Amino acid sequence: MPSLYVNESILIHAPIQQVFDTVANFGTWSEWSPWLVADPDCEIKIDGEASQAGGCYQWNGDVCGQGSMTHMKVEAPHRLVEQLTFIKPFRSQAEVLFEFESVGDQTRVNWIMNGTWPWLLFWMKKQMAIFISMDYHRGLKRLKTLIETGSIPAQTTISPGLVTPQKFTFLGQRGQCEWADIATEIGKSLESTQSKLAAAAVTQAEQVVTVYEKVDLKKQRLEFLTGYVTAEQTPCPAGLIKHQVGGEQSVHIQHVGCYGFLDDSWSAIYQIARARQNKPSSTPSYELNRNLPDKTPKSELISELYLPVKR
Repeated sequence: MPSLYVNESILIHAPIQQVFDTVANFGTWSEWSPWLVADPDCEIKIDGEASQAGGCYQWNGDVCGQGSMTHMKVEAPHRLVEQLTFIKPFRSQAEVLFEFESVGDQTRVNWIMNGTWPWLLFWMKKQMAIFISMDYHRGLKRLKTLIETGSIPAQTTISPGLVTPQKFTFLGQRGQCEWADIATEIGKSLESTQSKLAAAAVTQAEQVVTVYEKVDLKKQRLEFLTGYVTAEQTPCPAGLIKHQVGGEQSVHIQHVGCYGFLDDSWSAIYQIARARQNKPSSTPSYELNRNLPDKTPKSELISELYLPVKR
């Protein structure tokens, strides 16, 4: 079978023993798992001692599928060796490593997968390596936040079926950027739009729409259109684009909390669509921010995520 290798790392402001103990304890995994955001009703079971060799973390869910992770070696505080077994949606196995290293008053965590990929799905190998790498990145970010602050400041609510949102008209600008720069670049676009609206004496609503027109996972780049919600009859000032979204049946997630964890909700919405066999339409996905971060505490920020799908 084709090999599959992924390695992601992060620095956490905490002693190595604390970080090791958190990761070694399967009882904490549901708090920082990057996958359970998409499958909150997933059945979780822990067999054996949660932090000892032989301990086993099992899951079975409509979105996450079915599988297990078993502690093969627990070498405190530097290394964990895990056996990862997938049962559904297809059978596969991999060795997973967590490596821990003290770096001053911080701890570096490496999350590594050494696995194989079914021959019949060899054409998906590169894509899956990208997806798993992104999942590991999100999981490590959640782990870091949990250890450093004691909680993860974001909640996700998944609509049980398809929704048809009302139509929104907005005035804004197009942009493109590296994935890592999305918050900065969207912020710059909104500042520029705000200036143009003010110059044209157009009153802006305190809601923002961002349409993700093109996303290149391999190159980690995206093209977007972002702006402020306005009345449909509002004239479009020079230098701005008038656009409308909504009105199509969509998979929907509400994200409440820090924008830094919106990538968890966006990953979840695509996982849910695949699990429900909802095929995305040609209309790009979009996000409606119902309040503004300069006027709202991070914990109260509300974002509505929509993935339009085919009928």
